[in-house]
Amino acid sequence: MKKVLFIPILLLVLFSCSPDEETQALTNTAQTITPEPEAETPEPLVVQYTLTITAGDGGSVTDGGTFGDGTEVTITAMPNEGYQFIGWEESASVSETLIITLDSNKIYQALFELIPTANPISELDISNLEGIQGRDGYNFYYNTSDNLPIDWINEFKIILGNLNSVVHITPRVKISPRDGKDEMHIFAWRESEVLPFQDIIGNNKGYSISGNENSRFMVLEIENHEIQNNTNFIFSVIAHEYFHVYQINASIVEPPYLKYLFEGGASTLQSIFPKQYYNYNRFTTGAFPNVTEVAISSPVLFEPRNTIEATDQNYSNSVFIFLALVKELQRQGNTEIEAFKKVFIDWWKSGRTDVTKEVLFEEVFGFSIDSFYLALKSYNPNINSVLPSQSIRLQDIFTE
Repeated sequence: MKKVLFIPILLLVLFSCSPDEETQALTNTAQTITPEPEAETPEPLVVQYTLTITAGDGGSVTDGGTFGDGTEVTITAMPNEGYQFIGWEESASVSETLIITLDSNKIYQALFELIPTANPISELDISNLEGIQGRDGYNFYYNTSDNLPIDWINEFKIILGNLNSVVHITPRVKISPRDGKDEMHIFAWRESEVLPFQDIIGNNKGYSISGNENSRFMVLEIENHEIQNNTNFIFSVIAHEYFHVYQINASIVEPPYLKYLFEGGASTLQSIFPKQYYNYNRFTTGAFPNVTEVAISSPVLFEPRNTIEATDQNYSNSVFIFLALVKELQRQGNTEIEAFKKVFIDWWKSGRTDVTKEVLFEEVFGFSIDSFYLALKSYNPNINSVLPSQSIRLQDIFTE
């Protein structure tokens, strides 16, 4: 019997060690390459320069600022009353207006000096001068050239008499002789003459209240063509300058300056006066044809003495704003006479130290200056849209 031999068979199970238990099939995938975005071209760098504008004693200047390279900037020097512009510290120009092209930081200073008078008005002998005294004791003295037509001189005296009887100027305590506080000298001559009063008033000319805090005087240089054509202006301008004397003396301290109240007010009175005394209406005969859109869009431009950004030819825009203020006062419930009293009298009597125009404006008129400027936007910028009534009289306004 055969013996069956059992040989155990060792089954060797080989385990291979690999990162993955299963082998994955390779996939042939197309690769999309996204191009890198192109670099943006940087904006060119605008070089900025600073323009600094300062004023010496006796005047003011327009603002400077920061501007791009190559910018043209117009700067203007504005002398105070009694001063004259004499030049720019950093320029040979003697023009009050200068155009600057910015190519570096620049500094300019406007220079001013007192208007010289060879013989100060304070030394004038008034013993032989003709004049007129107001109800309250304020004196006007006449210094008229023999070259003026005798008809003009006679009418001039009548006009001063009419104004003096209606618009009473309050004399103030003088600080220096003939400083305009208790008397005013009027110097009148024909334009064709060469400064006949130069020894007394220097080179002042045109139509103005001139001088400084030490001596103030009225200048009436009557233009030749006005005399030749016998225009109404040669008489109405007297009322304009007369009212400036009233404005200056109504308060011990003048209220803050607003051009449309100072010049606009004087030009309005200048127009009411001939309508009442000569039946000539300056409002409707072309005296103010140049009211512009800026009068209602940017009335703040007509606050300073010299308006750079906007034209104010013949004070057209200032008169428009002044009369619009009268209309706004009427909308607040004032009669026309009450409204004119506020702008012709109350404002000028309200002056005091350490008060802003914003505070004083609201105190006198009953609404803020900002709300007035906002209301102006609803007006048609045409003088005919704000005209006063035909019957308005100075006596009704200035009767206390």
